[in-house]
Amino acid sequence: MDIAKRLRLILRESENEQYGPEVISTQMSETDKRINEVMHYCDTMSKEERKEARSSITIDIAQLLLCFGARMATYSLRLSEEKCLTYGLSAIDMAFEVLDIRDIWVVLVLYCDVQKRSGFSLDGIFDRGGEFTHELKNFIHRKDEFKTLECMGYSLEVDENDLLIYRRAW
Repeated sequence: MDIAKRLRLILRESENEQYGPEVISTQMSETDKRINEVMHYCDTMSKEERKEARSSITIDIAQLLLCFGARMATYSLRLSEEKCLTYGLSAIDMAFEVLDIRDIWVVLVLYCDVQKRSGFSLDGIFDRGGEFTHELKNFIHRKDEFKTLECMGYSLEVDENDLLIYRRAW
């Protein structure tokens, strides 16, 4: 599977969809499901294959993956589903070299919160090694006051369906 080609197709087909971390329905969207399939495939790839796939990620695809990552944090919290957490972090890992680290930190705070609330293990991500894993570990080991939802511009709220959702406060 050509990861970048598949993600470009998903990006093109989702242009008319209102796809963002602030619009999260009760059920995952078709775009979420399709990106989940790609991330599932990425998780089966070797380090070398992932490295090659990363090299073809464009800024548009990276932004799609970061948005997907933010959405999966909410779904992992809502559904108590560890795969959402894993695939969301896998997507951020694929986008890591393209995006500004500050944009990534803003989403990593959601994963710290989910992990704290759910007790999900991050060992699968840590086992991969690499720059993203190093950055994730550094973020996790920050002082608590520098990785709160509030300091990163989020609040945890209940949506119109009485489900938890991370909302941008600014």
